[in-house]
Amino acid sequence: MDKEILYDDEAGLESIDWSSQREIVAVFADIAGFSDATTKLKAAGKTVWRDVKTRIEEIRVDVASKYDADIPMPEGDAYFFSLGLFRHEDNRVRGAQLAIEFRDRIKNDPVLNDLKSQNPELGQLTLHMAVDCEPNAEVFLTRPELGRAGYEVIGEGINRAARVMKFEGAKPWEIYTSGDFALSVGHRIKVAPVKRKEKRPGEFAVRETLKGVGTVDLWQITNIKPGVPKGRALTKTGLLGRDSELSALYQSVSDLDQGKPFVRTLKEEAGSGKTRILHELKERVLRERSDTLFIGLNFSELDREVPYSAIKERFIANQLSPEQLDALRDDIPFIQDIIDPTRPKTEYLITTERRHRALYKLLQVLGDGKPVVYVAEDLHWADKESLQFFEYASEQLEKDKSIPVGLIVTTRPDIKKDIGQRLHLSPLDKQNSRKILQARLGQLYKELEENEGGQEAIEKAIELSEGNPFVLEQRAQAYIQSRKPDAIILTPESLSQIIRSRKDRLTRKDLQIALEYISVLGSYSRDFDSTILLRSCPVGITQSTLDELEQDGWITPAGNGKYQIVHHTIQDALYKELGSRVKAVHRKIALAQEAKCFGDATKRIEELSGLKADESIARFLFAEDDVNKKREIIEEFLAKHISEATKKPITAEQLEAVVEKIFREVLSVEELAFHWEHSNNPEKPEERLAAVAYLEKSRAKFVNDPHQSARCCQRAIDILTSEIERLQDSVSQPLKSDDIRNRVERKMRIETAQAIIYNNQFGDYRKAGEIYKKLLVMAQKLGKTADSQTSELRLRYGISSMHLGDFDEAEHVFRSLEHLARATRGIDTSSDYFLIAAQANSCQNLFQQYAKGEDKNKKLLRKALKAAKSAISSVDDHKGRMQLEGKPTDPRIEAGGVFLINVNGSILSELGRYNEAIRSFEAYLQLVDGNIGQMARVNNNIGDCHLRNGDPELAEPYLLRSLELADQSKQSSTAARVYRNLCEIALKRGDKKADEYAANGLRLASLVWGEEDAESIARDIKRLYKDAKKQLPTV
Repeated sequence: MDKEILYDDEAGLESIDWSSQREIVAVFADIAGFSDATTKLKAAGKTVWRDVKTRIEEIRVDVASKYDADIPMPEGDAYFFSLGLFRHEDNRVRGAQLAIEFRDRIKNDPVLNDLKSQNPELGQLTLHMAVDCEPNAEVFLTRPELGRAGYEVIGEGINRAARVMKFEGAKPWEIYTSGDFALSVGHRIKVAPVKRKEKRPGEFAVRETLKGVGTVDLWQITNIKPGVPKGRALTKTGLLGRDSELSALYQSVSDLDQGKPFVRTLKEEAGSGKTRILHELKERVLRERSDTLFIGLNFSELDREVPYSAIKERFIANQLSPEQLDALRDDIPFIQDIIDPTRPKTEYLITTERRHRALYKLLQVLGDGKPVVYVAEDLHWADKESLQFFEYASEQLEKDKSIPVGLIVTTRPDIKKDIGQRLHLSPLDKQNSRKILQARLGQLYKELEENEGGQEAIEKAIELSEGNPFVLEQRAQAYIQSRKPDAIILTPESLSQIIRSRKDRLTRKDLQIALEYISVLGSYSRDFDSTILLRSCPVGITQSTLDELEQDGWITPAGNGKYQIVHHTIQDALYKELGSRVKAVHRKIALAQEAKCFGDATKRIEELSGLKADESIARFLFAEDDVNKKREIIEEFLAKHISEATKKPITAEQLEAVVEKIFREVLSVEELAFHWEHSNNPEKPEERLAAVAYLEKSRAKFVNDPHQSARCCQRAIDILTSEIERLQDSVSQPLKSDDIRNRVERKMRIETAQAIIYNNQFGDYRKAGEIYKKLLVMAQKLGKTADSQTSELRLRYGISSMHLGDFDEAEHVFRSLEHLARATRGIDTSSDYFLIAAQANSCQNLFQQYAKGEDKNKKLLRKALKAAKSAISSVDDHKGRMQLEGKPTDPRIEAGGVFLINVNGSILSELGRYNEAIRSFEAYLQLVDGNIGQMARVNNNIGDCHLRNGDPELAEPYLLRSLELADQSKQSSTAARVYRNLCEIALKRGDKKADEYAANGLRLASLVWGEEDAESIARDIKRLYKDAKKQLPTV
């Protein structure tokens, strides 16, 4: 059997002896042709593709349930399934059966075949099965021209490949940032094997379609090398510039012979050489110390939610010898689910401390008395359980001075706490930096030196790289591609991608803004003064903001109120990525603020304004926070400089140029709207340019009347629509014009505000849904499919669909949003929020569908309960991760977690699991303490559960408390429900108050819900009286 990748269309899976093929690690299934078929059906206006999807989903769920397997839901239109990882013999056989049944069910399903016969577009729909049999394969493909868009599309495939293929010395993200893509069977990637040539690890022909990038017909990968990824500079003399650090680590390993354990942390930025120095250390240890074990534990971003993920991957029970198992006999029950998850779960009570002791014992036993070094790479991707264990292990190794165990941890500055002693990797000196360029460029180095300006370019590149090996290599790569000396000086695209990923992790807006202004100040000197920063930034930036940026690894104190950007080599890349917020005007504002601190204000103000130095500008910049005073200054500035210069009234175009470009970031939106209302501007120009639309939206923001707000938004939309149409006439490809794209995006933001008004203020969900759907189509045309703004549109569209009763459409939207959020976790900081929002609203959607259905399908309730538990688990995971990273929990997620506890209780109540529901409601009651309205509702819910559970005595105090709170908060709807429950209790007791409760309940129900729902309440109370054989009171 060829140990590569086998495709199977008709047969082949059955012919494999699964029990003997230990190399088999994974099985995948790909519904080939589904994406193309979906596109054709959508173009033809057919919705049958949803029926196909629904049926495939049913088969997936059925097969997964039968084999007790976890088959993740596919994402988007590319139907790709990971059927599981199979590490043990029993699992491999079971996996084969699962794969074969899944294939046969898809192939022979009468519903799918009927749909295919009726719709020719589905004629090419087939199922491919793939078996990955080579866990240690390494394939590298250099395609830097794909850029960020390419990574966003195939990033999920790269990460999935990392789980199957064990990369030695690199991780998918690091591979990508050096211009290399690691390919395996993955998301929308089809790989066909070709025969091996001699001892090379293989060649693959790959066919891939990238949305938004174009079609790549055939990628031939012919330069495949195992082991070290391309791009790492090695010389015959070893690792450059790291001799002292390597010697220190090797000495620690040697000291294990004397029973001296050690713990070292390499906490540095990407590209500083952490992985490379460990590779060199491993080579030296294996070469010179044959009795020393070197065991790697690699963490992956994809497995960040999996407890003890790297340990599970590394330690499997069948790898332990009988002697080792015997030594662990007292500890196995507490780690059995980690080292051998196929066995039944233990009945032992497993505490965290006891599990840590067992894992620590495992670290000792694996060495069999010999020295052993554990290397935990990329701890910043570790799950919280693993982080806690390594902290425990570090503390124990410091106490145990007689065991030959060493632990080396690599991480980025994201992790605040050092584990053990930190080993700093200092920047390379100029000599070693030059050697890296020489090694990377080869003969091209001499060519560059001989070019005009080449020597100066080399020196400048070394200076800008500041001893970072990764940056040096990327600059060299840029020269290799362009052969222009300037290329080695410019910021490489790969470096920009790192900045984007780091910047996207900033969750608070003030942190983002502060970082933008830091990039301005830092572009003039290595250090920046905190006083200048605090005076330059908008309101909301405080010393605590600087403290958080310091904790997150962006800046570090330099003494005397000064700070330094930690990774100064990224300065230009950072500035380039920040967009319009900190262009030239903001540079000048920062300089003017600097002038305020250090004098020479006149020169800086001239640079700021572009006009002759004027006292009004200085007064504006340095005025105290007096809004009226600032307004007076604006009036004076506009009247004097613009009106006098043009000798005519101020036009909207001039307002756009001056206000938008100079004062927009300094002046608040409210002040801009005020100026438009009160400036001497007798008439608007006929075309009414985008400045007017901006002010209309600003005005809407500060108007309390929703009708007027909606009209303001509509006026702004009309203005921008007219302007866009006018500009489109002059270009052949409208959406490639920056002017048009900017106006289209601005219009989308205003339309979103308008849709929110329709949704929240008017309850017009249909109108709001139509706007959201239209905006999603436009976002797709603009190529904005994975950003937070588009995700917010998806979420709002799904909620509108749910309110309209289109539950299938809402569920489809929430699921697609959940898949998108999972795919962008670690790339987009808002992905946690959208993941939880999608799960929570999916739960709510299923609950609403159940509540409004006539048949009261309990299956929907069970699905809703499962969705609620998943969402609550995601909330807990987010909180735990934020706590470990020293960051605050997203308040939206905090509120969502509270909401989910209440929904969970409601679902449990409907399922008749009243005791569980009561516990959930009581937890919710503690969280909403002080909110009278919520307390009224939840007290009624608890009382209702006690009543249904046959405990009216326990129910009554909660119901009376709810009635008291409902009266205080004037919640007639809650009071009506309480009266109904009190009526039932009174009737069972024979209490005369039953008539009073019934009358009040009927009266309030008719006031709140209208005739139809009042009739429903009346029927319910009438049934209670009929069962009690009493006459219904007259209302």
